[in-house]
Amino acid sequence: MIYTEKEIIKMKNRNFRTITALLLVLMMLFGSVTFVSAEGTTETPETTTGSYDEGYDDGYNSGYNDGYTDGFGDGYNTGFDDGYNEGPGSGMGIFETIRERIYEIRYRIESFFKNLRKKFREIFGLSDIDKNYLPSADTTNLGEDENAYYICEEFNEKAYALCYPEKPINYTKTAKVGIEIVDCTGGKLVAGIANPIVENYLVDEVTEYTYQQYYASGMQSVYVNPYGLQSATKTVNEDGTTDYEFLLVDEATFFDGEDDYLLDSDGELGFGNFYNYDVSDVMIMSYLNFDPVKIKRATIYYPGTTVKATADAEGRLITLDILMPVEGSGKINMGLNVELKGYRNESFDISYPDFDFDIDTDLIPDESQDTLEDDAEAAAIIEEFQGIVNDTAAAIPDDATLTRTRDLQVQITDCPGGNTVANILGPIVDNFTGETTDTETLKEGETSYLLDTISLYPAGLITAEKTQNADGTTDYSFVLASEQAVFDGVRTYGVKYADGELVESALQHHYICMGVIPETLDLGPVTITSADIYYHGATITAKVDAEGRLVSYNVTSTVEGTGTGKVGPIRATIGLAGNDTETIEIVYS
Repeated sequence: MIYTEKEIIKMKNRNFRTITALLLVLMMLFGSVTFVSAEGTTETPETTTGSYDEGYDDGYNSGYNDGYTDGFGDGYNTGFDDGYNEGPGSGMGIFETIRERIYEIRYRIESFFKNLRKKFREIFGLSDIDKNYLPSADTTNLGEDENAYYICEEFNEKAYALCYPEKPINYTKTAKVGIEIVDCTGGKLVAGIANPIVENYLVDEVTEYTYQQYYASGMQSVYVNPYGLQSATKTVNEDGTTDYEFLLVDEATFFDGEDDYLLDSDGELGFGNFYNYDVSDVMIMSYLNFDPVKIKRATIYYPGTTVKATADAEGRLITLDILMPVEGSGKINMGLNVELKGYRNESFDISYPDFDFDIDTDLIPDESQDTLEDDAEAAAIIEEFQGIVNDTAAAIPDDATLTRTRDLQVQITDCPGGNTVANILGPIVDNFTGETTDTETLKEGETSYLLDTISLYPAGLITAEKTQNADGTTDYSFVLASEQAVFDGVRTYGVKYADGELVESALQHHYICMGVIPETLDLGPVTITSADIYYHGATITAKVDAEGRLVSYNVTSTVEGTGTGKVGPIRATIGLAGNDTETIEIVYS
């Protein structure tokens, strides 16, 4: 490319601004040193009250921002525009190459300024990396230990199951955080400021979590890596339980006022795995807010976190304990120093509840239902139909008008509480009954919010039929197996007989967007404490036109059951029965 005289002058001005910004940084630094010497002070920058340090930061940041923003920003824009304009004729390869070059330049500029900052701080005694809090140089890890690898793999699988349990778990979490100021320059003034902040981070609490399933919100994620461990032991006990214990390598981090870095044993900034981060909530200083105190620098040392756990005879973790000691020093406003020492401890006691099926067993379907669990032909019909419905819901095949009509009829069949309870529940039941109609107009490819996706599986059905008509249309019909749902005050789940015993089961009715789910209902002043819900077996009918487009879809379900609830001091158990019909009609334009 040939530059004009105007463009050359413009680029020279950009370079001048960049160079000037760097010179300002240098002048600020050396000017400060000269000024201090001229005043005849014998104090080093480390022992001043912070004006030098803060002036350094202000000057560095100003110079960095001006130089980096102008230099990189102008260079990026010029290079990007030039490359993009020249690139189309020769394909995206040139464009990608230019972009890679730009990012390489960006990395080099960033590295240059960070290294420049580091060197200046070392020269003038401002690095503030506390050499008293560095990891040991002779610490060995288990990275090449095959036995440790298998212990870690086994434990990690169990720890993952705690965070994402397939079945409900109960657990009690005990969290304790202790921190104390062991030394502080500035005496009572600094201590008076720092102590309230430290106390704000102290924790001593016990929290109970019940029926956590799919995602245990309060559970600590734990992952151990042989390269991050000094020791890993597994002990199988006589009662069938198994104990696990891990000791992490010691690690240290440094916060430079902006970013957090790992430190090696020589006090050099490094990059790599931060193993303590994988087992506990570490102190990422750039994420924390200590107002009104501003952390200027901080060296944080983790001398060796321990992870202990016990698995029951079935291989499920029943206890988990993470103890992370931590200590370090930091510089705050005005150049004052504070040394801290403390720990973070989280322990979990986990239980796996056996279901107490205190339910009306008269409603539970027996094992005589002949489902389609092993029917390959039925499975193919189910897969085909499910794909049609779900594809239509995700992206309508042509411009269309979709109308959904739902007719829900519910009656109170038994009310032992008499008129008082009936007068309370009657209006609530009436609020959920009746017919509603909704319509939406869709363009080809749009997603419907009235047609829900479904999930059918052969074991949940007793019939699955497909009929090809003379006019090219296709009819589908399905009958679901009868099912029993139970609400225990927290969640709704299915139960069935298997080999004569009650077991938990999936609910096919809930996968076709039908069904009563008490925990999702807004019943105003009424709180449901338990419920038994019986589905007689819903029917599904549908029609697909000659072009393979879904044109009608109908689901009809009959439900009955009992529920216990309370309104203030009043508690009652009532019987309910109802019918729920949902019809979808699609007219393509």
